[in-house]
Amino acid sequence: LNQKMIYRLRMVDKDGNFRLSNNVVVDRTSAGIENIYPIPASSALNIQLMTLSRENMKIDVLDLSGRPLGYFHKSLEKGRHTVSIPVSNLPRGQYMVKIHRANSTTAHPFMKQ
Repeated sequence: LNQKMIYRLRMVDKDGNFRLSNNVVVDRTSAGIENIYPIPASSALNIQLMTLSRENMKIDVLDLSGRPLGYFHKSLEKGRHTVSIPVSNLPRGQYMVKIHRANSTTAHPFMKQ
């Protein structure tokens, strides 16, 4: 599945003249977090991601002060995945999910309703 997208901007001056920017290619076939949903979450937070090889990861759920509230270990084969994290035990509020992968760590906010 080809996940390459090409973008360019049309920049318009006040007098109506315009020019187009250079093309920018975004390759979505690379490994990474593709989507986190639903926001707000009620029972589970879903993380869609792509792995280019077998990968072990740790997912932390944190409050906004950085205090850990729970963690999950996942072992994934190469490919696209959706990982569901249960959040029904959390009170309503704002939280962070921190995803530790082989070569990166990212944090993403989410809201629990």
